[in-house]
Amino acid sequence: MSKYTLHKIHIDPEKDSLMEFDEYYGGKKTSSKYFIEPYGPFQHNEMLDTVYVDPNHEMCYHEHEIGAETFLVDGGSVLTTICGKKAVCTKGDIIHLAPFTPHAFTWIDAGTIWRELFRETHMAEDCITGLRFKEYNKDAFDMSKDGQSPDSHYYTYSPVAVEVPKEEIYQIRPYNSGLIVLKFPGCELRQKVARWETKGHKEIWQLCMEPGFELSWSAHNPFYGLFVVQEGTVEVRIDGMEKFTAKERDILHIPSHLSGEITASNGAVLFDYNCEGQGLRAMEELYALFTADPKRAAEEADAILRKHQCYLRGRMR
Repeated sequence: MSKYTLHKIHIDPEKDSLMEFDEYYGGKKTSSKYFIEPYGPFQHNEMLDTVYVDPNHEMCYHEHEIGAETFLVDGGSVLTTICGKKAVCTKGDIIHLAPFTPHAFTWIDAGTIWRELFRETHMAEDCITGLRFKEYNKDAFDMSKDGQSPDSHYYTYSPVAVEVPKEEIYQIRPYNSGLIVLKFPGCELRQKVARWETKGHKEIWQLCMEPGFELSWSAHNPFYGLFVVQEGTVEVRIDGMEKFTAKERDILHIPSHLSGEITASNGAVLFDYNCEGQGLRAMEELYALFTADPKRAAEEADAILRKHQCYLRGRMR
């Protein structure tokens, strides 16, 4: 942890959490680790892992009236049902759900890891509130609503859904795909969640980094960074901290106005969960120039990124 921070920057999901709690639905167990509380005016970046300990754990068909949910299958497999279609998602796949998107899940494999990112939902607080009330007020607790968010609508029926390839369900973002894919020297960028899907607040990107590729940002960066190492290892330097290595599944939650670098050791894949600048605009403009004139693109890259409030820079070391 750096001197002027209120939370842990390097989160090892095996060792670090704000709290841990277990829940039981239909006699089946889940274990959750809570990493990041929601913050900011849009209450975003709430993050936790839920492990579905028992196989074939089901969440009934429902939709949420507020907020957005972004799920990453981080181990195991999940049958996802959305708007009359269903498909199985596997490790690395992302599912992004806007409000009023009806959906249901079956976590197929024992031990499936479900990394959850919420905005404007206070999801963990709802879960913990229910656990508190159930623990100390058993007689008054309504078991028929156990685990149900007060801002959600739960259906009493199961829809007839057609099984399709996961690529045919818009809300599913398969691991090796993106809404747009851009290839630069040393790094391929895949947009996983677009700004139009987050009320204009941010974007989510997948960064496939070759060995020696370095991401850097200056102390002028006004935004929080939120990165997950999905593959490989990276070497990290951040103001006020000794250099350290982040491995697969580790979380980097970096406050604003700290400079730093992330370097791929032997190749790595990162998810950038909090691109608050206009990343798509910047990357499309830069890629258009790079395609036409690589030398000029290298000379003008910094100005293009600054114009679109993008503070992250990338280069081969």
